Amino acid sequence: MAQDDDLRQQCAFQFPAVIVTIGRGRWFEVREAFLSLARSDCPELRRSLSCSLHEVARVLGPDLSENELVPVFEAMLNDSEAISFGVTSHLADFLANVSPSWRVSFLPALKELLDRAMGKKWRSRETISWQLRGLASLLRPADAHDVLVPLVAELLHDKVAQVRQVAIEAAPAIAAALASGEAPELQTEFVDMLKALAGAGFQERQTFVLLACNVMQTVRTPIAGS
Repeated sequence: MAQDDDLRQQCAFQFPAVIVTIGRGRWFEVREAFLSLARSDCPELRRSLSCSLHEVARVLGPDLSENELVPVFEAMLNDSEAISFGVTSHLADFLANVSPSWRVSFLPALKELLDRAMGKKWRSRETISWQLRGLASLLRPADAHDVLVPLVAELLHDKVAQVRQVAIEAAPAIAAALASGEAPELQTEFVDMLKALAGAGFQERQTFVLLACNVMQTVRTPIAGS
């Protein structure tokens, strides 16, 4: 494999299917091949693995993922933009396959990652918006309030309509997540922030109308103040 670039590319592309087929019990038979690909000097190989790392984590489960995949995950987040984008596109899926305690320890880095993505091209902001719904279901209400609420507040004012639309679709999930804890005022504060859009400029009022329609279509559990 090390001698043939085309073969290595195929190995990287097919690796998720291999691990799904053989299962976590045979991980250590392919571990060295995986690490060789993940540490390759070839960015195309790392890019391919970055887009499928969450699928490997799904098979390995929390314990093995934390021990074996987290170092690769962290390295890819700090790699080139193309490789970081591959991981970020499936951020919630990867974090769903690690323990809650590790997710909590990752929160400062998660906030930094999300903040960093906000300064990039609008496609990166859209990608982050797509992850908010999944992240909301994984975080404790207080953490969702601290990390996701400021982010979605900014995305709802984004200058690109597609970014705003994806943030609109994520807002009900964040509101529902905030209601699941022992501090209902967190949800009330978030809903008040959303309602304030109705009294702002034209773009914000339009966002509020779309948001209200989305809430009516998707939320079954009543939201405080709605």
